Amino acid sequence: MMLVKFGVKHNSIDFSAYPAYICVVQATVCTKAESELAGALYAVVLRLSRMRVDEPVDKAGLAVLHEARRLGTFRPSDLAAQMRLDVSTISRHLHALEQQGMVQRSADPDDARAQQISVTALGGEVIKRMMDHRAATIRDAVADWPEVDRDALGRLLRRLADDLSDLIGPLATAKADEPSATKEMTEKS
Repeated sequence: MMLVKFGVKHNSIDFSAYPAYICVVQATVCTKAESELAGALYAVVLRLSRMRVDEPVDKAGLAVLHEARRLGTFRPSDLAAQMRLDVSTISRHLHALEQQGMVQRSADPDDARAQQISVTALGGEVIKRMMDHRAATIRDAVADWPEVDRDALGRLLRRLADDLSDLIGPLATAKADEPSATKEMTEKS
């Protein structure tokens, strides 16, 4: 996959001279507005991923822990499939999280050869603090926005997440007693 920044030269080609904007992602041609939307969303995700994390887990471990919490009790292979990662990669992260007391293993009642993983209370607390910190940062970033704009942002992001699920497959649903991160952020605004 090659990303092209528009209005600048890349590989000696000045893309600003072309009337169409090109997204080189599976040979898709996008409009300027589509490219700007994708760029803006990418910038938001990138900035959120670069936020400092004052937790005893690295960012990759937090991603695994977050998805683990969403799945509830699961087999490592289920988490690997959910995150589209190799089982060996997930196993390495789960081992580190287990050593820190954030996940625990138990025997699978349906298959004595398999193990199930679940997030411990400590792991849940770490994820809650991380999500609260992100929600507070987003709240502060949009604090001066009119309420109607903040509401529209939340509504449209939830809609985009749903539509993306329809296109590329859903994430595991959050457990019934755990609101989504987007809902938590909206309620704190």
